[in-house]
Amino acid sequence: MIKKLIFSRKTVFVRSGGRNFRYSSYSIVTDGKNKIGFAKTKSKNLMESTIKSYKKAKKNIFKFKILKKTLPFSYNFKTSKTNINMIVSYKDIGIIAGGCVKEILMNTGIENIICKIYGSKNKYNVFETVKKMLLKFKCKKD
Repeated sequence: MIKKLIFSRKTVFVRSGGRNFRYSSYSIVTDGKNKIGFAKTKSKNLMESTIKSYKKAKKNIFKFKILKKTLPFSYNFKTSKTNINMIVSYKDIGIIAGGCVKEILMNTGIENIICKIYGSKNKYNVFETVKKMLLKFKCKKD
């Protein structure tokens, strides 16, 4: 299994006692072919947050369809203000994408696809949109 930390961020809450730091981690766990799990966790410690996200992602693994090293069909996905247009490519051009979309798709077994992000390029929204996209192509259990 391949574990990949997509990004992490630190937030600060200022209270009367002082500053309180929290960390959130966004990660994926994949087999490198067509199984992937997504997770988002929060914790007071950065290492604890990443370990928790790997464990949660491992529990949420699902299988999705790949046809000729790409997705079965082109589609436009939307989450809040983020639109991602996925265009199927049967030529050997590789993954043409930006942001954390490329990091996620490089580990999934998809080799030929073109992606364009419209609207907000917020990392969290892009992460959720790619998750929604791969859930759309989820295989049904036998």
